[in-house]
Amino acid sequence: RGRVLALVRSALERAIDEARPVGPWISALERLSPGEGGAGSRADVLALALGDRAVSSDELLLLAQRLGDAAMLAGDRARALDAYKRALEYSPSSSELMAGVDLLLREQGTPDDRVKLYRSALATESSPDKRRGLHLAIASLQRKELGDAGGAAETLRASLAEGPDDATEDALYEIYCDAGAFADACTLLEQRLPRTPPGEDERALRSRLARVASDHKLNDRAVVHARALAEDAFVTNAERDMFEQVGERAEDRELLIVAAQKRVELAESTEDKVFWHTRLGTLHTERGDATSAAAAWRDAARAAEEMGDAKTARKLYERIRRGAPFDRVATERLAGLLEAAGEWSTLPELYAARFESAGSPAERKDALLRLAAVLEQQLGDLAGAFDAVARAVLELAT
Repeated sequence: RGRVLALVRSALERAIDEARPVGPWISALERLSPGEGGAGSRADVLALALGDRAVSSDELLLLAQRLGDAAMLAGDRARALDAYKRALEYSPSSSELMAGVDLLLREQGTPDDRVKLYRSALATESSPDKRRGLHLAIASLQRKELGDAGGAAETLRASLAEGPDDATEDALYEIYCDAGAFADACTLLEQRLPRTPPGEDERALRSRLARVASDHKLNDRAVVHARALAEDAFVTNAERDMFEQVGERAEDRELLIVAAQKRVELAESTEDKVFWHTRLGTLHTERGDATSAAAAWRDAARAAEEMGDAKTARKLYERIRRGAPFDRVATERLAGLLEAAGEWSTLPELYAARFESAGSPAERKDALLRLAAVLEQQLGDLAGAFDAVARAVLELAT
């Protein structure tokens, strides 16, 4: 058998020297030394036939591949790695060879060896998808195995320079966050916005941006994305909670007002309407807009009256009158609530305010007559009542 194997080896060498096909002789060798038991003998013959030749043709490529396969089966990892690497130099785009070399380097090589392997493949690869995969593999090794986060970031940026990719951006985003470079992390995500479909995907991305920016005191940036969310008709409750938090952290009253207005529109109960109208009025006050604040509190008070909560309604009308004592709606509704409750002592001041804010002589007369009735019938102030009636007569004459 040894002589036959030697003859096969000689035939292989002649076929190589004469540039003839080596396949038939490799098949003969496999028949002579089949399976796992013959793998070592096959590897010996093929290694001697290949010698130290560089793999420079398809025939030598086949020989090197079969040598690697036989060595792997025989458990000779070092010989297999050498054969596959030599084959890969001739056919760097072979995914099969690449996978074989990578597997062996995981077992007996170093992370640097694997980086070199991927970079050599990158030098000849033209497929955008495969190039992205190689860049990601290199960056992962640099960051996790070699502790070179800066090098990994450079690799990923080089990949993104060839074209955008979510997975590559996510990997670079993690590196930026680990390094505390949150402004760069946000810039990276913002570059994704133009290619993100509107709707749920865009809201998710803006939520992520707003949260990261707000968590790391990039308030102006956070507010930009929170406002975009606030204007979306399909924003979720969780997203509303988030952009309200952004507004609180940034002390951005405009954003908080938009958020409160959205809450009012979506309020499902009268109690919720009271709460959010009240909140809206407070925000307008903090912004210095007394007119809008009064309007919001009036809406809150009306809602409170609808649900029979006179106490809350009174507090809201009183709050309006502290800033606008002659507000007609607040004054009239507060007077009505106090009359219903039989609290007469405060009413003269309210009717006086109604008189001052009346828009016509008839309205002023009615306010004075009502004042007179309360003074006489409820407070026993006949002199005050007479004075109010006299003034009413003058108004009527006018």
